[in-house]
Amino acid sequence: MTRTQERGVALVMVTVLLVILAGIALALGTFSNAYARRAESQKYSMTASYAAEAGLEAVWHQIRNSDYDGVNNVWLDSNSLPPPDGFPAIVDMPVKNAFVTVMVYKLDNQLYRAESTARLNDQHVTVAQEFRGNHSLASYMFFNQKDLKFGTTTVRGKVHTNGRLQLYYGGAVFYGDVTHAKANKPDYLKGARVSNTTFYAKHEQVDPVDLSIGDITGLGTFAEPSYLIDKRDVKTYVTAMRDMVRIKVVRDGITISDRPLPAPQEGLIFAQGNVYVSGETSVRYTIASLGNVYITGNIRYVDQDGDPAYLLKRHGQDVPGNRTNPGVAWTPENGFNYVSNPDFNPNDNDVPALGIMAKNAIEITKDAPYNLELHAALLSATGKITFNLQEEKGNLRVLGSMASQEAGARYQPDESSDDYKGWGLSGEYIYDDNLGSSPPPFYLLTNRPEEGPRWRMTAEEVTHAVK
Repeated sequence: MTRTQERGVALVMVTVLLVILAGIALALGTFSNAYARRAESQKYSMTASYAAEAGLEAVWHQIRNSDYDGVNNVWLDSNSLPPPDGFPAIVDMPVKNAFVTVMVYKLDNQLYRAESTARLNDQHVTVAQEFRGNHSLASYMFFNQKDLKFGTTTVRGKVHTNGRLQLYYGGAVFYGDVTHAKANKPDYLKGARVSNTTFYAKHEQVDPVDLSIGDITGLGTFAEPSYLIDKRDVKTYVTAMRDMVRIKVVRDGITISDRPLPAPQEGLIFAQGNVYVSGETSVRYTIASLGNVYITGNIRYVDQDGDPAYLLKRHGQDVPGNRTNPGVAWTPENGFNYVSNPDFNPNDNDVPALGIMAKNAIEITKDAPYNLELHAALLSATGKITFNLQEEKGNLRVLGSMASQEAGARYQPDESSDDYKGWGLSGEYIYDDNLGSSPPPFYLLTNRPEEGPRWRMTAEEVTHAVK
């Protein structure tokens, strides 16, 4: 090959190389620009998300500091409308370079939803949160204004006391948050220790929860005449019978009235005097007494076919009628588990819930069965929820919630022997999750708002698009 030919080949190669390098440079530039645009878009989206969160915090500040008009949070009541319209509680609030608009929607049962949309350049980000205008005592498995005491038991739900948390004997197991207002740690007494107590969630000291409750006295005006017992000198016996209820009124041992009635769906049975309760319900209502309430038998939730909400199983097999022999403890060590029943299928709008409220005490009497099932949301406004300690009983299973001023007792050991009085074989308290969103009708509320879940909405989920 001649020198001239060699120079020609070299020139071609250089040209080809330059074209390749130019292509690479162009590709890198294009990729870099796309990456920069994507990074800038992500930065705007993140900034808009923070701005939307700020809108919700501004709403919560207003809710938390609002006055109350009766049971209504004034700010929420004045700054909300039902969907799809909603109320523009905040409009174009500047947050850094974004502008935030918050729509507030009034839902059911004192439930509200705020949708906070932040606009930044071409980014629209909406973050939603639910709020309750009032806090229900039924949102706790246990709430107590004074010291709260637990022995060997299992609690599946939130626990709060405005006093001290006191643990006895050892073996207590807590699956939900446990909070107490006095002392930075529980009192471990009579054999209870850190090593034999189990907390699966947080347990900590917090500020007292201001849950001053409303007045049961005024609820009588909401009871229909057939369900209103307005005499103090009588005893009222209420037997739940699925979607029916038997109400017997007795004065000085003489029956004044005794009749079956349809259960007051979403309604109220109200008595001036003491009330005695037992039975099975498949609907939602509340029993309120200005005296004491005495529980004389099992209270269970069943569906319209009579299938119970919970079953007792041993080694995975159903225990017929949830009945066991005296002395048999319903503990996992013995193979027992109290579990939800897959055949329990209530109507969607008719999930049973029984509220039992007493101005004074609630007592589970010695007439209650050896093994007791108690499905209800219990509230003692000025007293305690306690168990009769005159006789030796067996196992207790509670599905619901328990709120009171003072602590009661499920059992009392004999310090000098292995004997005990009350329901001392085993105890388990299971929070009814339905109570969080749908407490029993007329169940007392408190003038304290509550934050619910928060989430980022897709464009399709936003109720009212903000332009």
